[in-house]
This record gives sequence, C-alpha cells and structure tokens, in this order.
Amino acid sequence: MDFPYENYEFFRSLGIEEQIFPIYADANALPFAEGFFDAVISVDAYHYFGAEAGFFSEKILPLLKPDGFAALIFPGWKAPLPTPVPQELLLSWTEEDLTTFQPIQWWKKLFEQEEHTRLLPSQNSPALMKPGLTGWQQTIHMPSVTDLLWNTVQESI
Repeated sequence: MDFPYENYEFFRSLGIEEQIFPIYADANALPFAEGFFDAVISVDAYHYFGAEAGFFSEKILPLLKPDGFAALIFPGWKAPLPTPVPQELLLSWTEEDLTTFQPIQWWKKLFEQEEHTRLLPSQNSPALMKPGLTGWQQTIHMPSVTDLLWNTVQESI
C-alpha cells in the first residue's frame, strides 16, 4: 500500500493538499529543514520509534516553528500490560509490538523529561475512540474475529 499517496488523495479531496504533507520516511532522519512545520501530527506510529528519552527533543522539536505543536496519537493501556500477555492479543500483534503500547502515565513521565515541551490535557474516551476504530476496521481491513477479541480484551485492560 502507498499510504502517503492514499493520504494525499484523501487530503486533495478535502481541498487541503497544500496544507498537509503525508510522508513515509525514517523518523530518525526526516528530510525537512529546521522550523519547517507549524504542526507535526503522528497517528498510530510514534510509539514504535519515539519511546526513548530525548527522541522528541532531538528529532521532532527542531522541525517545528517556535510556536508550533505536535499531536501524537497512539495506542496505550489503562494500566501496565499484564504478564503473561493475554493470548487473544497475540493473534494480532507480536509481544514486541505490545511492549510499545504503554500506559499514559509512562508517556507523561517520558515527555516530562523533554526540553521545551509542555503537555496539554488529553482525553481517553471510548466515545471518541469507537468511531475511529470502526472507521479503521471498515477502511483498512474487514473486521475479523481478532478485532472482536481485541475489543473484548481492551475493556478489561
């Protein structure tokens, strides 16, 4: 799949293709000048590459204009992942994938270490998440037994 192209086509259909630039690149070597972006938005990706202290300050912050902001949207647990990992989750993800899903307290502690960074309140709302999950199921892949199991396990974590 060519996600940047598909995302570009979607943005073009909305008439905002001159304002949003979807890319597929190595997060450790983003091809942009310092201060290039008003905003950086990462959906379902940051948890894979940005889970180390200093990553945001070193790799993302320099790309933002002085009054810019970042919106990072990624999965997480309500509490630390239980051990052993519930088998239902291993139907969709590897144990390595699952270790990137951290509780919000873990992320808060990580971002408090970042320079020139201020966390804004966020909301973990099933009412907000359910439409997104349903949309993802309908557009990326057909709902499966794994998704139904994940929805059930998610309620308990």
